[in-house]
Amino acid sequence: MSGGAVSDRILGYQPWIHEDPALIDLAARWRVMDAFDDYVQVLTLAVPPPAELGDPGMARDLARLDGAVWIHPTRSPAWPDYPAEHRSKYGIWWSLGWPYETSACMARLVYSGVFDTYPGLRVITHHAGAMVPHFAGRLASPLEDPDRAAILAGLDRDPMDYFRGFYADTAMFGATHAVRCAVEFFGADHVLFGTDMPLGGPNVVADTIADIEALDLPDADAAAIFGGNARRVLRIPA
Repeated sequence: MSGGAVSDRILGYQPWIHEDPALIDLAARWRVMDAFDDYVQVLTLAVPPPAELGDPGMARDLARLDGAVWIHPTRSPAWPDYPAEHRSKYGIWWSLGWPYETSACMARLVYSGVFDTYPGLRVITHHAGAMVPHFAGRLASPLEDPDRAAILAGLDRDPMDYFRGFYADTAMFGATHAVRCAVEFFGADHVLFGTDMPLGGPNVVADTIADIEALDLPDADAAAIFGGNARRVLRIPA
């Protein structure tokens, strides 16, 4: 992306990957990225979302931008699969850890009331909304938190309304059933075409197109996913 005009629409919420999860300095991330006008790179998902923390820099940009926030997960093999271990094995930190991390971020944003503070905020999640569409039934179950009553009382709406308000891409590496789940959960108007290219292999773009076409959606819904939703969500002129 280039050009200052983009910053009026888009806030990038991009990971900071580091082998040591303790080496995270929120203020430093802001100092580094404040020099870039067209794309703001903020924090890592290895700590709670900065908007939940009340970080003044994130609050400033959320208030300033009539824009979209992209959330992408990050972790490295330094995040072990079990507490007794020192590193992740078999690429689990990536294949399963990233979807979990995105889902945890989504849940923290929902239950902390960020969407009540910023009701116009549009958040785009990678990998078709990660675990959220597939575990919607569990998320709709009673909240397992000792402060459940206070948490729910602090929200203006049912938590599932906020979860369905996220946007999701279609980057599932050629898994039609997973894309179908995302479309059914978020709605065709909240799904944007995305492939994760160059990851996913040489056929990832064709596979993703085939995934959407296999859903046999109405023409208007397919057109929205392939391009219309992105123009609307990102405020791209026709």
